[in-house]
Amino acid sequence: MLYNNYLIPIGMNVKNQLEEIDFSKEANILIIGDFNVGIKSFISSLIITSILKVSIDNIEFNLFDDYGDLNDYHYLFKNINNGDIKEYLKNIINEIDERINLMNLKNVHQIDEYNIVMNQEDNKILKRIIHIIELDDYNNNYDYRYIDDKIMYIIQVGKDVGIYTIFISRNIKKVSTILFSLFKYRMIFNIGNIESPLIESQHSKVLNSKGECLFYRDNLIKRIQTPKFT
Repeated sequence: MLYNNYLIPIGMNVKNQLEEIDFSKEANILIIGDFNVGIKSFISSLIITSILKVSIDNIEFNLFDDYGDLNDYHYLFKNINNGDIKEYLKNIINEIDERINLMNLKNVHQIDEYNIVMNQEDNKILKRIIHIIELDDYNNNYDYRYIDDKIMYIIQVGKDVGIYTIFISRNIKKVSTILFSLFKYRMIFNIGNIESPLIESQHSKVLNSKGECLFYRDNLIKRIQTPKFT
């Protein structure tokens, strides 16, 4: 069944097999790569595919973008923000805590359990919400320790209540070991000439600039070609 399922295709591996992420279980993704390497195209394709498969009634995308890199696709987002990342992360955490309180009232702990109860009572269900965050990590002096701490809470607690983060970094030097390890799914596009102990940089440098990436799923690494959308 194509419609109304959360298996979202992200690309084809070298064996010409489809790689997918199950957004019903985990939609937190770390994306790292230079500009003009296919990330922008991949994000737009990911959102459109998700809306077509899951339906707009069940999933929502919000954007925090200090670069303005994804503003061309403003029509895909419920809300677009920039500027104060601390305030934005604080608001996400408040939303998570509000959902936890709602679920506690129904004596459930997962979004799917809550939505089953809501359907039985003919009440409004909760959407899954994915926050796409792209910081201007070349020009702004962010408090990365604060960001890592809040992202950790969002990933660890948010997935139970249907709130996730796709974090985009254009400068791998600003990605801490902590942040890198938090994400079950990591997608490393071409990072240009930057060296980093987080990955074997020579592997990223041989990737093309048309959407090819290294896909980390737990302890496995696959080279995939992500969709192109124009």
